[in-house]
Amino acid sequence: MGAGYPSRMKIAGETYDYEKKLGSGSFGDVYLAKGPTSGKEYAVKVINLEKFDDVSVARRETETLKSLNHKHIIKHIAACETEGKLFLVLEYASGGTLQDFIVSKALLTESAIKHVFLQIVDGVLYLHSKGVAHRDLKPANILLDGAGTIKIADFGLAKAIKKQIILDSLCDTGSALMETRWGTPGYCAPEVKDSGNNGYNGKKADMYSLGVVLYGISTKLGTKQGQLSAGCTNLISNLTMFQADSRPTIEAVKKDKWLTN
Repeated sequence: MGAGYPSRMKIAGETYDYEKKLGSGSFGDVYLAKGPTSGKEYAVKVINLEKFDDVSVARRETETLKSLNHKHIIKHIAACETEGKLFLVLEYASGGTLQDFIVSKALLTESAIKHVFLQIVDGVLYLHSKGVAHRDLKPANILLDGAGTIKIADFGLAKAIKKQIILDSLCDTGSALMETRWGTPGYCAPEVKDSGNNGYNGKKADMYSLGVVLYGISTKLGTKQGQLSAGCTNLISNLTMFQADSRPTIEAVKKDKWLTN
């Protein structure tokens, strides 16, 4: 493991042997580790709490993941804090990121694109049903396990929207106003940076990001833009509508004719 870290560490009663670094980010590193008792491989996220003005932001991913259980959501295994670091043990997705997948593949049929995207939709449908907006959906935060199953990850920006200010009950039930301007340029909805003090709907922002993800899958996996069916291009257009209220809900996307045919 890197400088300042032991090669073995006990987290929540289990001992983990660190094997190699998987990646680095602004607030910490991710390592591949093996549990000697189970023999299974895990991803251990080491977050430097000293880099946060508000450590509750760093702990948000742990609290969010602990409440979730779905085949298309990365699984939380254990967590602990020590010496100014948050250690988060997660299911290891050995297939890498969707971004890696996009770069490595030369060609996919539209039916294969549907298969990938539908798994992402199922994961987001579960999140929204649990009152959680991800707020940073992008290929780099979507993983694949060894069997090619999609796993949505990186919940550092996710927020339990039912704890926010609830909108008019006649509108999208369970929707809520977000005020923080977080997300990734190119994937975050226009209202995230332009809403001023009025807030924005986290679910609708997720839908915009989904549209950009679908566009990326459809155009970068070898399917030329001119070859996309009208159903696919229409769904991308609907998801990326400038006005948040004009975008479909995740429930509507799940029933979309292009996806279900």
